[in-house]
Amino acid sequence: MERPRLITPDVTAPAITSAIVASPRQKGNPMLKFVRNAQIDYQEIICDYLVGKRNAVLYISIRYHRLYPQYLKQRVDALQRHFRSRIVLCQIDTDDCEKPLEEITRTCFSSNMTLLVAWSLEEAARILETLKAFENKGPDIIKGELHNDHAGRMADIITTVPSATKTDAHTLMAQFGSLKAIANASKEALTKCSGIGDKKCKQLLKAFQEPFNTDTH
Repeated sequence: MERPRLITPDVTAPAITSAIVASPRQKGNPMLKFVRNAQIDYQEIICDYLVGKRNAVLYISIRYHRLYPQYLKQRVDALQRHFRSRIVLCQIDTDDCEKPLEEITRTCFSSNMTLLVAWSLEEAARILETLKAFENKGPDIIKGELHNDHAGRMADIITTVPSATKTDAHTLMAQFGSLKAIANASKEALTKCSGIGDKKCKQLLKAFQEPFNTDTH
């Protein structure tokens, strides 16, 4: 991303397109090389991405927020309320993220923005693709649900691990076959799975190594 600068709002509707509309300022974003299920159409827009005519996305990483702590607030203020949905897509790219993530959360809360968090460039790309795919759908189709089947319950358990997504859960189940096998897997075996990087691997190992409370009283 480019160095932050003041932005003059321009709410002129972009050309209608089936692609994800991206601002030219995002051309250097390494996340875009992981967008494989949608085309990118660069247009001059006030937000970073448009996933539907009135659905705006701002992209920020923790590392970038640390360098320019006022950047996100300026971008949010520039959006005003010209969009039906206003989303901040935040990528966690540093281990010490608690304080900056808290600051980003406060900015989103005070500005009535939706905050989505990704733990890798690949996950950020998947989120962007999903937002585009469901641009005309209601929230019921993508909201969480309780599962009664075995695979669904296993996915629910795995996604309680910080940063683990449903896609990660299905990948792990397909690779190892059972929750026990996943829990007993080595770091090397886990990181061979698509989408499981060092950060997620550490979180998974930490969760699996903690003792389970089997007291039923």
